[in-house]
Amino acid sequence: MISRIARLCAIAALSPALAVAAPLTANELPQSLLAACESRAAALSRAEAPIVAAARDLIAMGVFREADFDGVGIGFCGLKAAGGPAATANCANDSILADEGFASHDQRLPLVAVLAHEMRHHQQHQERKAAGGEGYCESAAYAAEKPELEAEADAFGDAVAALFFVGRDVEIVNDCKVDIALYVEADEALAPAGPARFTAVAALSRESLALKALSGEVRFYAQSQPRDGVRYVWRGPNRTDLRFIGGKPYALKRATLQASSPTEGPFRLRLSCPGATVAPKR
Repeated sequence: MISRIARLCAIAALSPALAVAAPLTANELPQSLLAACESRAAALSRAEAPIVAAARDLIAMGVFREADFDGVGIGFCGLKAAGGPAATANCANDSILADEGFASHDQRLPLVAVLAHEMRHHQQHQERKAAGGEGYCESAAYAAEKPELEAEADAFGDAVAALFFVGRDVEIVNDCKVDIALYVEADEALAPAGPARFTAVAALSRESLALKALSGEVRFYAQSQPRDGVRYVWRGPNRTDLRFIGGKPYALKRATLQASSPTEGPFRLRLSCPGATVAPKR
């Protein structure tokens, strides 16, 4: 079940299909259907394009690492046509099936939410099999824990879906003992970038920028206040990524930022003066 994700997506008019509660669990569907679909489920490197795109969105947002998808087969299946759920994760054979309706281009965000939910189930299964052995999936313990696991995956999927509606801030951490002026932009964001201007970040402090980023891929330029005749500068190696700020050109430096947690909080850009270029004061 993915009822709370369904409500969230339905409110946003993204996936009316999710608003209908599934009358059957995966275990109640014809096993021949599930076996046929699972035989077509593939590793991320060979999965169908909509699945790859949804997984890449989740990785870019910092929800999962690419390595988290190792060992899991993912595919589409006619689940709802058979009266089943919108998606399911198989504990025993490490597979995830999503209803074939999610393959449609206009279902990309609902597929992201559903894949996040089912990937959390996959992680739960892996954690418990590591602790209890391969027989866990057929155990009474698994059956007893299912409501708890479902509630956790529901909360996780809801948080991820909400994250894609608002994006992540970018938090600047200034580890230097001097003030820094910084410009940063996200490669992917919900809102278009405003006028290019510097943000002041005081020495040994943090500043949060509401960039609504959908990816940790950013470009930035930063420079410290001059001290003892030098200025610390963070800039790109060439002039291919130029921004005019205050009428002057600045070469932007590319960086891949990590998220503070999978389901909440900002991407974090930490600046340390010993790691910066030392330029003459100007």
